[in-house]
Amino acid sequence: MAMTKFLTLGLLGIVLSLPQTVAYAADYEVELMRVEKTLDTEVLYATASTLNEGGITKYGFQDGLVQIVAYADREAICFELSNAGLATERILWDGAVLVTPDGYAHRIIHQGIRYADADREQLPSVLLHGSRIADMALPADHLHFDAAANQWHVDPLLTEPTKDSSSTLRLMLPIEIRGVVNEYVLEFKVNQKE
Repeated sequence: MAMTKFLTLGLLGIVLSLPQTVAYAADYEVELMRVEKTLDTEVLYATASTLNEGGITKYGFQDGLVQIVAYADREAICFELSNAGLATERILWDGAVLVTPDGYAHRIIHQGIRYADADREQLPSVLLHGSRIADMALPADHLHFDAAANQWHVDPLLTEPTKDSSSTLRLMLPIEIRGVVNEYVLEFKVNQKE
């Protein structure tokens, strides 16, 4: 199913070269293209639906176990995940990963984790039947503490402009259900606006 609505993601990056500094600005369109679910050796693919909530274009997916509504903002992938099954579900945060268009895999942190604790173990989130969680996936290595200003800085989710039409941003959320880990991979297509 083709997606026609996009989320605009404005980014500003700095490229340093001696003796001058050149700045570039890039606008991106990010859309959820599909959700991949891996269970043992079987991989199932599903297309995402588009919805507009509060002026923000979001993308949805549902199977018999979970319902996910997600979108990308400047710094993270934000989502709401609902337990659509009958069993308790656990999001295994320490196994979650975000792969950026350059192919690098990033450990993520989620809401409730202090930036100073980004390198520590993250306990699973537990969802009872019919419950949901609103959360985000933020690359842990995009956090930097500025001691002089005594504050944290978060790098943009996408830091480099891309001309590659096949660039993707992938978030893998491992969800344990009745002792079996289901890997849900949300695959976003990244387009640089002209």
